[in-house]
Amino acid sequence: MGPAAIQIAERNIPPGDLFGEVNRSIERAGTSGGAALLLIVEPAGSAAVLGRYQRAASALRPERVGRTSILRRRSGGKTVFLGEGVVYVGLVLPSLDYFIRERFPVDRTVNRYIRPILGALEAFGGVNAFYYGTDYIILNRKRAGYISFDVNERGVVLMEAVIGVSKEWRVPTKMIGYPLQTIERPLGDTTMEEALGRRVELDEFASALSEEIEHRYGAAIHKEEILTLGTDRPSETFVNPSNGRSSLRETAIGFFEADAEVSSGRIRRVNLYGDFIANSPAIRSLQDELTGCPVDDAAIREKVEEVFHRPGNFMIGLRPISLIAEVVMEAASGGKG
Repeated sequence: MGPAAIQIAERNIPPGDLFGEVNRSIERAGTSGGAALLLIVEPAGSAAVLGRYQRAASALRPERVGRTSILRRRSGGKTVFLGEGVVYVGLVLPSLDYFIRERFPVDRTVNRYIRPILGALEAFGGVNAFYYGTDYIILNRKRAGYISFDVNERGVVLMEAVIGVSKEWRVPTKMIGYPLQTIERPLGDTTMEEALGRRVELDEFASALSEEIEHRYGAAIHKEEILTLGTDRPSETFVNPSNGRSSLRETAIGFFEADAEVSSGRIRRVNLYGDFIANSPAIRSLQDELTGCPVDDAAIREKVEEVFHRPGNFMIGLRPISLIAEVVMEAASGGKG
């Protein structure tokens, strides 16, 4: 048998506890001899979960969120909704090649590791499951789930999927704070229950996914039931950075935003936000290296290109990369917001 993965499947885990365990799993995986972890959870309680780089005040409407918990996950992408009827799948790997012993580009991580999820969905019969290289899981040509990932500075891989079992994973429209998108072509949404014609229980899905992983990777799955994962993560707030100039732009995958502070013709601080999926070290490096950069289109563009030409750095869903420089320049020059 190949590498071992530990599976934790538990119904009654609050979303905050769930993401607390994801954080701890990433830290453990980054240590010497770190193990893989597979989390399969139908959360108790509900929460709107921001992608790693989204600004709460832009992505959601504060006055419409009410008492809904607002959390943030470690991978990028859009806001998803967690609660009863939605299953969360988190895969933490100590390295990119932990299961797949071959070289492949970092930005192809989901293409390689989503296959067991698609196989598990099709194992119930009557559906075709696809991933088209963006951020959606498709069942019979409709969106049934969302997927994103990150690779941190230690090379630890996190892949997160949210799948509608009997309820949609998408955030209710009334909560969405972004302008109405025009670029993204509507596909329509579905759930596993709707596509299959019956409810799939968590244990059924967990078994199907475990079997797929064992079959494809030769991994030994050890199931470990636990009742309490830890304390809730702090909720997000809607406070924007002070004294900043911001710019928001629609892209092919969603929205991209920058805010900046400028002093004496140079960028004093810059933060990048949006629905994009990128490796966290690249975003951190770019924000750091833009600090002190003159407010000049060519200088900003050079920094952006330099960071994303480094091996292992990627940004999915934002094309062309030069758009980053355009939005940062716009924010630093006065912005729209």
